[in-house]
Amino acid sequence: MIVDVKTGKDNIKKAVTLTNICSSEHYARDGEGDVRRLIENLSLEVFVGEGVGVSAQNPTEARLLMEIIANIRPYYSGRCVLAEMGMMQHKRRILPHVFFVDTAEMLYNNMSVLEFLVFATDRQNVDSVTRQKHFLKVLIDMDFETLAFSRISTLSDTEKILIEMIIAAESKSLLVIASVPDYLFSVKEIRALNVLFKIIKEHGSIIVGTSQASLIGICCEKVAFLIDGRIEFFGSVSDLCKSWDKVLYRISDTDPESTAKKLSEIYDEYTYRIDGSGILVYNYSEKPLSDAEFMRRMLENGIRPDYIKINKGRVGNSFEELRRMHGV
Repeated sequence: MIVDVKTGKDNIKKAVTLTNICSSEHYARDGEGDVRRLIENLSLEVFVGEGVGVSAQNPTEARLLMEIIANIRPYYSGRCVLAEMGMMQHKRRILPHVFFVDTAEMLYNNMSVLEFLVFATDRQNVDSVTRQKHFLKVLIDMDFETLAFSRISTLSDTEKILIEMIIAAESKSLLVIASVPDYLFSVKEIRALNVLFKIIKEHGSIIVGTSQASLIGICCEKVAFLIDGRIEFFGSVSDLCKSWDKVLYRISDTDPESTAKKLSEIYDEYTYRIDGSGILVYNYSEKPLSDAEFMRRMLENGIRPDYIKINKGRVGNSFEELRRMHGV
């Protein structure tokens, strides 16, 4: 599917404006009698050129929000504006300046990847040979050139999503919406998505609904995190990590339980949690020790773990802390 940008407006700055959106869908909370809307009084803005990741404690909420923004699913109340133009609540069609990806089943399995990419861009006023060369370069930039002559039917679902995202990038749509909370991408695939996100942001914006924190951390500038249908954080990825990632260090040791006990004895202001064969060191105090001072105390008390890694701020840790603060 190729969609041209035809908004009839110049100098558009906001790709999406949501104001007090309430969904038509409801759910009953476990063990409670109250029935709540899946999305409730949700507001956010996405500017042209931004990449925004949307994640939720319940992936259904992220998926529903993507469909509301794409104008696929009606909402109960509020206002949704795309490209600074209002839209009817009950229209169930994707607007011409929006490209929507939500499934790995949009491709023709009997074609090779390169054949499909050329076929899908047939409406462009560029000859097929030139387009073949262009898509080979794109696949090389993504580090997925080996897929060029592979049959679509042999691809994994996440690889198929990558191919759909190439088409999304080529469409030059003002807004690309990727609703992929059920897909788990490899590190290599996330890096490839980042290449495509950069292309998309040259002419528009992208919103990705995902359950994968690392995808948001690598590919997006902003993040929205939902709990019980409400936004608990919306802002830059860096602000999220600065405010909510309380992990200072990850320590690996052959006896993590014994090491965690010793650490708590030398500095009990920190919280130590066992994570597999490692220890996560959390800071909830206002005045943490410097890294050098913490290391010095460890060495003076004979604590010499296999390795210690200083945490630089992770989206996943931040999501975990937001969940903990809300008891979920």
